[in-house]
Amino acid sequence: MIRIGLSSSAFLSLSAHDVIAAAAEAGVDAIEWAGGIHIPQGDTEAESGAMMDTLRAGLTTASYAPLYRAEPGGELGLRFESVLETALRLQAPIVRIFFGGDSAACREPRGRALLAAEARRLGDRAARQGVTVCLSLGRNTCLDRYRSAIELAAEIDHPFVRLAWEALPGGASGECSSALEAAGGYVAMLLVRRIARDGSVGSLRDEEADWRRRLAAFKKAEFDPKMGRFVVIGAVSAGAGNGLDAVIPALAEDAALVRRLVGELEAAPRAG
Repeated sequence: MIRIGLSSSAFLSLSAHDVIAAAAEAGVDAIEWAGGIHIPQGDTEAESGAMMDTLRAGLTTASYAPLYRAEPGGELGLRFESVLETALRLQAPIVRIFFGGDSAACREPRGRALLAAEARRLGDRAARQGVTVCLSLGRNTCLDRYRSAIELAAEIDHPFVRLAWEALPGGASGECSSALEAAGGYVAMLLVRRIARDGSVGSLRDEEADWRRRLAAFKKAEFDPKMGRFVVIGAVSAGAGNGLDAVIPALAEDAALVRRLVGELEAAPRAG
């Protein structure tokens, strides 16, 4: 089952309370809580409070996205055990992190092997708590190219380490869709953004056909229909200002489009 979430990182200017209000009013199913402003690391009261407020609003937690970057050979700064503790308090089934900072080194066999070993180590630790580690695609990481992401996921080959897929800036829409289809079951989470070449954020309606294709690929790779899989909205177009009155209509529009496309896929008869 595909469920729709909202990443709180899309609204860093809003309080956690307002993020929940926006998500509930816009009709999404879940929230990805970002570390930092909304969930300060180590603030157990804020973590437990966010979890309870999320549930009271009729929502679930899709994932936890801390300020954590995995590097080859071990941890620097924030420790992964602390990340897992926060995820458990939030009742988050997924932890979304960034992976490596030197993309050139990651494409070398030795560098990729070290990263794969570190990812498996994190996956083993997360698996004990029933949490999946999702590696984010993005610039200034080892997953700054679609092909690199798929190759690394294949080398990691761990049931609790997957990819959080999204369109990379500057790439062609068709390239993103084709790569997602090739990634198959390596992808456990889909991030939805609409970012124009000039960096502005627009409406998902502008790329409806592309998102229909990507959601179909995401659905096709579903390994257990009973398990929730999340499509998380990570950037939203907004009118003037950044208060609730500005962001809720835009979020509701994007969420409604994703829900309609998912509904079409859920209703379609299965081949064979």
